[in-house]
Amino acid sequence: MLNQKIIDGIYQGIRNRNIDIQYILSNAPQTLSRDVTVSHYKWELKQLETRIPDLGKVSLFLLIYGFLESELDKVCRFLHATKFSHEARKVINRINRRDFKDRGLTRSINYLKKVANIQIPKVFESKEFLILNKMRNHFVHSFGSVSKKEKQSLEHERNALINSSNILIQQFDFECLSDDEYAITLTNHFIDFFLDEIDSGFKEIVKHVDDLIESEG
Repeated sequence: MLNQKIIDGIYQGIRNRNIDIQYILSNAPQTLSRDVTVSHYKWELKQLETRIPDLGKVSLFLLIYGFLESELDKVCRFLHATKFSHEARKVINRINRRDFKDRGLTRSINYLKKVANIQIPKVFESKEFLILNKMRNHFVHSFGSVSKKEKQSLEHERNALINSSNILIQQFDFECLSDDEYAITLTNHFIDFFLDEIDSGFKEIVKHVDDLIESEG
């Protein structure tokens, strides 16, 4: 089942791109004929793709990001539930991740770093990842639609890092929709680079957690 945030993002994107929902609904097929139904929804998908660039890549980006959030939250819950014998580590049992005011990825990273004293991979605290987090928020809340000022801010942050070794930061751009509205677009290689970053960072955290648990034994 699709992540609810992705579903919400799609509907928000539809509204922002002024697709006539009532027109689509009024023309929906009233028959169970598979051929007619498939034909209709191919047309509907074409309308979405025309008004919302990179629909598939954006959905994958949000799914992967959501998966990372969920898994890191599970790591925090696992550590909190683990009974530590070393006095210095008992703080992990006393402090819950929910005691932090932050939410999502930021909360999990702060908990692992400040409470569990786990070394956080550089990728999750890098300026590049902060940009990705902002992009994620734009995709969720306005389906990648940004104002001219927001576009310039993202471009400024990206250009400041353009000479870094992180190729991922070069895998997005903007498409002009109107005088003060732009859509964030992703290259065909964005997902591959993003997966590599997430995979290496998460494996590093898991290793640190394993080492912490083993040291208790």
